[in-house]
Amino acid sequence: ILLHRNYFNDPADTEAGLSGLAAVFVAAGLGIGLAAVATPVVTRRIAKERWVVLLLVLAAVLQVVPGALYTEWALLVSTAGLGVASQGIKIVVDTVVQESLEDDYRGRVFSLYDMLFNVAFVAAAAFAAATLPPSGRSYAVLAVVAVGYLVTAAVYARGLRRTPAAPPTIDAAPPGPGPRSAVRGPA
Repeated sequence: ILLHRNYFNDPADTEAGLSGLAAVFVAAGLGIGLAAVATPVVTRRIAKERWVVLLLVLAAVLQVVPGALYTEWALLVSTAGLGVASQGIKIVVDTVVQESLEDDYRGRVFSLYDMLFNVAFVAAAAFAAATLPPSGRSYAVLAVVAVGYLVTAAVYARGLRRTPAAPPTIDAAPPGPGPRSAVRGPA
């Protein structure tokens, strides 16, 4: 909002600021849509947890390149990529919750982590309001956010290495009479 209101445009030109902000929302939407398509494809090939780590690293990189260029196009590319990262991670979390929780607890867990997800957005807006200059341009804030994504990726990846593998599930039916177990006569 600050970049489009005070940096890319004349603060008196609200139309230009709003049209730039609309483009940001479109870019974010495209990123979210791409995540919805890409995440199921990617997680068929690699572990969901590895995809989360890759998305966190992608988000860190996009804060710096192209984010630090502070051009409108760079902002749109960064926004689309952050849409992919945030939605891709959310899709993985939703999937893991659905796969691993019993029905009796699933709704409560969804409610809790959806609330935490939304609180993170509000906290990010509060952080931005408290730290960004009126122009919205701050290399220091970009660096802090990028480091935050990298630290989160590292902590998550380390936690994955410490978590024991889940025992294999048995999808086969319990033993019982099958087509060949009919009563046979003497051999």
